[in-house]
Amino acid sequence: MNTRCGIRNMDLQGAITEANRCLLCHDAPCDTDCGADTKPSQFIRQLKMGNIKGAARTIRRNNILGGVCAYVCPTCRLCEKGCSRSGLDEPIRINEIQAFLTGYERAERLKVLEAPARGDKKIAVIGSGPAGLSAAAYLALKGYAVTVFEKALKIGGVLRYGIPMHRLPMEVLDHEIEVIAGLGIEFKCGAEIKGKDAIFDLLKNGYDGVFLSVGLDKPRRLGVKGEEADGVYMWSDFLALAKKSADQKDFAMLVKGKNVAVIGGGSVALDCAASAKYAGADRVYCVSLEAMEELPADSEERRIAHECGIRFKPNGRILEILTKDGKVCGVRGEEIRWIAPGRYVPENAEGVAGSDFALPVDIVVVSIGTTVSEDVKELLGTLERFGAYLRVNPDTMQTSHPKVFAGGDITGAGKTVAACVGDGRKAAEGIARAIPLSVPAIIPKPSRPSLAVEFCGVKFANPFCLSSSPVGNTAEMVSHAFELGWGGAVFKTLNLERDYPIVDPTPRLNALHYGEKRMVGLQNIEMISERPFEQNLKDIAWLKKHYPERAVIVSIMGYSNEGWAELAIGAQRAGADMLELNFSCPQMAVEGAGHKVGQSYDMIRQFTKAVKDAVSIPVMAKMTPNITDIIPVAMAAKEGGADAISAINTLRAITEVDLDAFAPKPTIEGRGSISGYSGAAVKPIALRFIAELAKDENLRLPVSGIGGIETWSDAAMFLLLGAGNLQATTSIMRYGYRIVADMVEGLEDYLLAKGFDNLTQIIGLGLKNLVDPSEHHQTRHVVSSVNQDKCIGCGLCHIVCHDGANQAMRFDREKRKAQTDEERCVGCLLCKHVCPVWDCIASKEGGGAIAGGMHEDALKFVYS
Repeated sequence: MNTRCGIRNMDLQGAITEANRCLLCHDAPCDTDCGADTKPSQFIRQLKMGNIKGAARTIRRNNILGGVCAYVCPTCRLCEKGCSRSGLDEPIRINEIQAFLTGYERAERLKVLEAPARGDKKIAVIGSGPAGLSAAAYLALKGYAVTVFEKALKIGGVLRYGIPMHRLPMEVLDHEIEVIAGLGIEFKCGAEIKGKDAIFDLLKNGYDGVFLSVGLDKPRRLGVKGEEADGVYMWSDFLALAKKSADQKDFAMLVKGKNVAVIGGGSVALDCAASAKYAGADRVYCVSLEAMEELPADSEERRIAHECGIRFKPNGRILEILTKDGKVCGVRGEEIRWIAPGRYVPENAEGVAGSDFALPVDIVVVSIGTTVSEDVKELLGTLERFGAYLRVNPDTMQTSHPKVFAGGDITGAGKTVAACVGDGRKAAEGIARAIPLSVPAIIPKPSRPSLAVEFCGVKFANPFCLSSSPVGNTAEMVSHAFELGWGGAVFKTLNLERDYPIVDPTPRLNALHYGEKRMVGLQNIEMISERPFEQNLKDIAWLKKHYPERAVIVSIMGYSNEGWAELAIGAQRAGADMLELNFSCPQMAVEGAGHKVGQSYDMIRQFTKAVKDAVSIPVMAKMTPNITDIIPVAMAAKEGGADAISAINTLRAITEVDLDAFAPKPTIEGRGSISGYSGAAVKPIALRFIAELAKDENLRLPVSGIGGIETWSDAAMFLLLGAGNLQATTSIMRYGYRIVADMVEGLEDYLLAKGFDNLTQIIGLGLKNLVDPSEHHQTRHVVSSVNQDKCIGCGLCHIVCHDGANQAMRFDREKRKAQTDEERCVGCLLCKHVCPVWDCIASKEGGGAIAGGMHEDALKFVYS
C-alpha cells in the first residue's frame, strides 16, 4: 500500500483482479455520485473484458483530469459509496483501478483526444484550477480558441499549490496539463487578471466569452491572540512551502523535530498535518471543533493521518496562541459541545467548564476554511452573488452576465476536484450554446481499422453476431442488440409446431462456477423456439424493415425434406439474409432432429440439399461437436450444397451431480439429463474444431465461429484460426449485449497494434503456424526462470514440480524464494502456469538438449 497517496500502486494483474470483483450492476450506482461523470462502471467493465486501452480512453474522454481525480477524490463517499459489492465484502477500489489506467495511458503515450481546427470564437479562462482546466479543455475540443490566464508561475492552481505531494504526485498533474496543452490551448502564467473592469476589458479586446475559475483564495483566520506570531501559518502558505521543498528542502528544515498544531478537521487540515509528519516533525496535533466521527475529512484521509501518527484533539477550540519572544511556544484551548445537534459551525459551539488544555508546539497551521479575497471581490464587480459566492445557472454555469461563466469553489464551497471538473464541462456546453461558433467545428475522427466482413456474400458491419439461442428469441431482443452495435444475429431456431410442439422444462439451466469465477460454463436443457412459426416470421420481417443494414440469419430445424423446405421458404420470404441449419441441438429428443442428424452423413446431405433446392439465399450448416471427427460431417453438408459451416454447438455434458438428490443438475422432479454445455470452458474445443474446418484442403467453406467468445482476444483467436464471422450466447447471458462495444474497440486496437487496416487481413493468419506435434523441434531446450524480485515465496511452483513434473524447482526456506535447477528442468513450464504472480516465471533457452528418460537422481532412488 502506498499510504502516502492513500492508494495501492496496482499493476496490470492487480487491476484486472480487482475489476473481476465488479458485479457489472444494471443501474451502475458508482456512476451516480461522480461530479465529473467519469463513468467508472464503463471503464471497469472494459478492463474486466480485456479492453485496457478502451478503459483508459473512457476515463480521459469523460474526465479530462481523470488521473488527478484518481488520487485526490474521496471515492469512499462518492463512487464507491453505493457499490453493490459492499453487500458481499467491500466496495471495488475504483480509485486504484483509475490510477492504474491513467498511469497506463501515461506510460503508453496513448493519444485519446484531438481538438478540431480553431473556430472564430475566443474564450478567456481566468485561473488554472480544476474547473478552469476542464472548461479550457472541453472548449478546445469544441473548436474554440482558448487562453488561460494564471497569476502563478506554473499551471495547476490548487492542484499544484494546495495539494501535497504525498496525495498527488507531480508527474500525474504534469501529464494531465500536457494532455490539455496538446489541445492547442494558450497558457499565460504570471498573468494576474485584476481590477473591477478587467473582465469587461477582455470582452472588449477580442474575447467573446470569459470563464472564471478564481477559487476562494483567502484563508480564514482564527481571530485569537497570538495569531500574528512567528511560526503561525495559513494552510495555503504552509502547503506551498511543502510543495516547494521538493527541490530546496526548506520545508523539512522548517518542521523537522518540531511540534506542530494544525487547527481544523477537514481534508486540507489533514493534508497539512501529514505533510509536517512526513517532513520529520516530532509531534503533530490536529485540533478540531468536530468529534472524530464528525470530521469533514473522509475516512481514507483519517486513516492516512492515523497511520503516520497524527494526534487528534477532537471537540477542541483554540482560545490563544501562546508566544515567547514573539515566537509560537504553544496553544491554549478548551473542549466544546454543540448547542444544537447537527450544526458543526463555530457559532453553535459552547465551552465546557473546567476543560482547558494546553499543547506545547513550535508551529501553528490554521486550516478552518477559505473566503473571497478583496482582489477577487473587485474582479467580480457587479456580477450577482449570494454571500461570498457567484450566482450561476447550475445547468450552464452562466453568471448574471450573458458572456461570463464560472465554476469551482467561487460558485459554492466544499467542492471536490471531480465536481469542479464537472463545472468546467457544463460551462463549456453552456458557452457553446450562448456563444456558438459561426461555422461548426469539424471534429477529427481518428483512423480506425475496418471490422466489416463479407460472409457468403452477406455484409456485416462487424463480425459479432448473436447465436441461435435465447439471446435472439424475439425482434425486441435482437433490435436491442443491434442498437448496441452487434453486426448480425442468428434468430433462435424456427420449428413447425405441428410437427413437434416445443415445451421446455424448468429449471432448465445449471452453471459451473470455478472458485471466484462465476459461470465458466453453462448447461441447458432448453430446446428450440417455443413461439409459433408465423409469429417468428413477423419478427424477422420487422427486423429487416427497421434494420436493413444488419444481417439477419435465421436458424431452422425440420424433420423431413418438406418441413425443412417449408421453414426455409418462409424465412426467405420474411427477409432473412441467410439460413443456418440446426443439425446439432443436443436436447432435441425427437428422432431425425438435432445432434442425431449431425452424426448422420446421409441426413445432413439430404436435408441440406432439400433447403438449397427451395431457396436462393446462402445456407450454413451448424455442426455438432459431439463427434470424433468433424470433417466428414462438414463434407456431407458441402455435398448437399451448403455455402458455409458454423461450429460449434453445445457439448453434451453433465456439469454437476446433486449430492443430496443423487441426480445430475439441473434437477427436475429428482432427475437430470445429459445436455448442452457452453461458455468459456468450451473455447479450447471450439478452437480445435474451427482450425480443423478452416485448414482442411477439401472442405474450403467459410466458417462461422462459436464457442466461449467473451472478449476481443477470444474473438481474435477464432479469426486467426480461420473463422470468417463470430457468434456468441453464453457471454451475453452472463454480461448482456453491452459487451460488444468492448469487443469491437479491443479488436480495432489489436489490428492497429499489429499494423492491419482491416479484419479480413487476419482471418486464417494463424493456420500456417498450426502443425502436428511430431513436427516440433525435438532438441530445443528451454528452462524456467524465476524473477527473484517478484517471487512472493508461496512455493506452489516447488510443490507442483516435485509432485507433478521433474523435481527441478528448488525452494530456499530461509529466503522463502524459489529457483530453477536448470540441469533438471525439462521446460514444461507447469511452474509458470500455477504461479499466482503473472510475470514472475518466464522461460529462457537452456544450456543443452533435453535428456531422455529419468534423471540420474531418480534412477539412484529406484535402484537404491
